[in-house]
Amino acid sequence: GFWIFDMALAVEARAGCCNLTSDNTAGAMPEVLAALTAAVEGTAPAYGNDGHTKRVNEMFSQVFERECQVFPVATGTAANALGIAACCKPWSAVLCHEGAHIHVDEAGAVEAAACGVKLIPISGPDSKLTAESVRAQIEATTRFGNFGGVPAVVSVSQVNESGLLYTLDELDAIGAIAREKGIRFHMDGARFGNAVEGLGCSPADVTWRRGVDVLSFGGTKNGCLAAEAVVFFAKAGSPLVEDFRLRLKRSGHMWSKMRFLSSQLLGYLGNPTDGAEAPWRKGARHGNKMAALLGAELAAIHATGGGEGVQLLQRVEANEVFLSLPPPVLEGVFTDGHTCLDIGALSGQKGKGELLRCVCSWDTKETELREFIACIRAHALSQPEERTDASGVPAEGVSVKAAPAEWPGLPAVPLNTKAVFSHPVSAATDPSLAMPVFCVRGATAGPTLLTLTGVHGDEFEPMAAAQDVYRSLNPKTMAGTWLCVGCTGVAGYLAANRLAPSDGKNLARCFPGCESGTYTERVAFALVRDFISLPEVAGMIDLHSAGKVARMVTLVGYNLFRDPQDAELGAASQALARAMAMPLVWGHRSDPAASAKSALNEETSGRTTLYGAYLQRKPAVYCETTGTGGIDEVDVQQYVAGVHRALAHFEILSPDHPSVTTGAPRLDTVDPPPAAWGMDASAAAKAFSGHLQSQNITPVGGIWRCRVKLWDTVVEGDLIGDISDHFGNELFQLRAQVPGTVVLLRHLARVEAGDFLAVIAPGTPTPSASQN
Repeated sequence: GFWIFDMALAVEARAGCCNLTSDNTAGAMPEVLAALTAAVEGTAPAYGNDGHTKRVNEMFSQVFERECQVFPVATGTAANALGIAACCKPWSAVLCHEGAHIHVDEAGAVEAAACGVKLIPISGPDSKLTAESVRAQIEATTRFGNFGGVPAVVSVSQVNESGLLYTLDELDAIGAIAREKGIRFHMDGARFGNAVEGLGCSPADVTWRRGVDVLSFGGTKNGCLAAEAVVFFAKAGSPLVEDFRLRLKRSGHMWSKMRFLSSQLLGYLGNPTDGAEAPWRKGARHGNKMAALLGAELAAIHATGGGEGVQLLQRVEANEVFLSLPPPVLEGVFTDGHTCLDIGALSGQKGKGELLRCVCSWDTKETELREFIACIRAHALSQPEERTDASGVPAEGVSVKAAPAEWPGLPAVPLNTKAVFSHPVSAATDPSLAMPVFCVRGATAGPTLLTLTGVHGDEFEPMAAAQDVYRSLNPKTMAGTWLCVGCTGVAGYLAANRLAPSDGKNLARCFPGCESGTYTERVAFALVRDFISLPEVAGMIDLHSAGKVARMVTLVGYNLFRDPQDAELGAASQALARAMAMPLVWGHRSDPAASAKSALNEETSGRTTLYGAYLQRKPAVYCETTGTGGIDEVDVQQYVAGVHRALAHFEILSPDHPSVTTGAPRLDTVDPPPAAWGMDASAAAKAFSGHLQSQNITPVGGIWRCRVKLWDTVVEGDLIGDISDHFGNELFQLRAQVPGTVVLLRHLARVEAGDFLAVIAPGTPTPSASQN
C-alpha cells in the first residue's frame, strides 16, 4: 500500500552519505530563501494582487518569450489537477501514459478537480506517448460516439516517469495531433528545468513552440521550498484563464499571502538583466551532471570483471538514474548509510534490487555521490579494482598496469577485448614518451571509431573524457571497436605545455608527419601510419580544449571541402559532427590542396589531424571545450556523451543503448563563401578555417579585458574587448570584423603582440544557458 512507499521515502541517509531517494529531499536554494526573506518585510495586497505576483507574470513571459498567464500554487499535484481542469468539462477525457504521475501517483486529483473527468491511460515503451498512440486512442474512444468520454486533453510528463525526455520532434508530432483533433496539450513539468537542460534548448522551444497550451512548471524539486506554477500560453482574458482564480479559491489554493509563493518563484528564476545565470537553470544542470556521472560510473563498474550484476537499466537523459544491484550489494549500500528508492520491490513487481531509482538534485554533493559509487564498487567487486596513476600510486582512474603491453596493432587484438596498451612513437624516441592506447573491441566485428586526445599537452579535459569513455564501454554490447590514443603529445603533456619542449613544434600543424623528423613530426607520422590509415577505421574524432590561455564554447567542427570531388567525404564528416550534437556544430570551407602546397608552413590552416585523415579519405571532426587549464566535469561528460553518440552513428553501439543520449546544438552553422562577407580567399582561409588562433590578433601587448561573453551575438563594429598598458592607457580596441556568435575568448589577461583574442562563428544561437 501507499504507507510502504511513504515509509521508504522517510528513510534518512547517514551524515556524509547520499540520499538519492528523490530530489524532494533536497533543501532550498539560497536565492529562493533570500527572495522569500525580502518579501516578509512590510505589508502587501492580498490574494495575488501584490507586486511580487505581478512580477512573476512578467518574468515568466520573459523566460518563455511570449505573453503568459501564470498562477502560483504550492504543489505539483495542484498544478496538474487545476491546469488540466481548466481545459475540461465534466464529460471530458484526458489521455496520458499508463505510468503517468497524474494517473498513478496523485490520488485522483485530476478527476476530483475536473468534476469527474475520465483519465484514459495509453501503454507504450519508455513511459512515452507517441503521435500514433494518441491518434489511435482518440479514434478508439470516439468510435461509437462520445459516450466513452470526449477527448479534451493529452498530457505528457517532461522529464517522464522513466527519466527520459521527449525530443522536440516527438513533441511536435503530439502537438500536431492535438491541433488536428481540437484538444489541449498539457505538460507535467515537475522537473522542467532538468528537461530544458537535458535537451539544450530554450523553454519556449520545448513548450508553446511545440503546441503546448498548459505547463505545470515545477520549482519544489529543484530548489524552491514549496512553489510551482500553472502556466497558460495564452493572452489575458482567454477562455482558459478567465475563471482560473475562482478555481484556485474553490480548491483552497488561493493563498491570502500569495507573495510568499510568488517570491520563491522570483528568486528561483533570477534576474534576467543582471547577467548572472538563472538559479533554476544552474540547479537543474548540476542535477543532470551528477546523474550523468553516476550513470557513467555504473556502466564502468558493469564493464569490470565481477561487476556484471551492476546494471544501468535506462539511458540517463536528465537527473534520474534507473539501475539494478544484486541484493547483497544493495544491502551493503544501505548498511553503509546511503539510500535510494527500490521501486521494484515496493511495488511488488520486481525482486529486491532489480529496479532502483536514484535521483540527483541541485544540491547533490559530488563528494558524497562518489562515496556512493565507491560503496557500490566495493560491494560489487569481489576483488576491488587496482587503479594506479602514472607514478604507480593507487588512484581513481583507468586501470593501467605499471608496464602495459605494447600495442600489437588492431588485427592482433581479439574480439571481446578491453585493454590498455603502450605504443612507442619510434625506435629513436625515448620509451618514456610512449602513447597510451585504449582499445575496446566488441563481441562482434564492425567498424572502428578512432579518437585522439592530448594533441596539445595543456588540454586536459579530452584526456579525462577518454578515460571515462573507456571505463563506460562493455565489449559485450558492441559491434565494432573504439580505439583511442589517450595522449598523443606525451612530451607536451608531461611539461603541461601546448608544444613539445624538445622541438617547439605544434603537433596539430605537422601532419602527415615525417618518420625521420623531429619528435613532433615522428608522432604525427606514427599516428597516421599506425592508426588513422587502418582500413578498419570508419571515422576519427580529435578532442581538444582551449588550453590554459582561453575559454570557449563546446563545439564540434568539420571540413566541407571546396573541391567537388571531396563532397562525399565532407558530407560524411558533417554527418558525424551532427551525430555528436555538441552545443556548436561548425562547418569550415577548407582547401586541402592549399595546405599541401604550403608543406611545413605552420601559419596555414592545414596540416592538422583532420588533414592527416583527409589524406587517408577518412571522415573526421575536431572538438573543442572550455579549457583554462582545469577540468570541468560538465565538459568531460559532454565529450563522453558525444563519443557515445558517434559510436551509435557508426552502429558500434545500438542507438537504444543506455549510454546513447539525445542532444541538440544551440548553433549548427557553416562558414559562408568568402565573397559573402567581402573577403578574398586568403583572408577567409584564416578567418574561417578551423585554425582558431588566426582570428582577431592583437597588434600590441598589455592587459586584455573582454567586454563580451561566450555565446553573445555581435555585429560588425561591436566592441569585443580592449587592451591597456599598466599605466591605464588604452592601446587597442578589438571590434568585430564580421557578424556572428562569440565562441572563444582569451582567458589569460596578459597578452603580447601577435596573440589571438577572440573567435566569432557565423550565425545566431538559440537562447539557452544549458550548455557551455
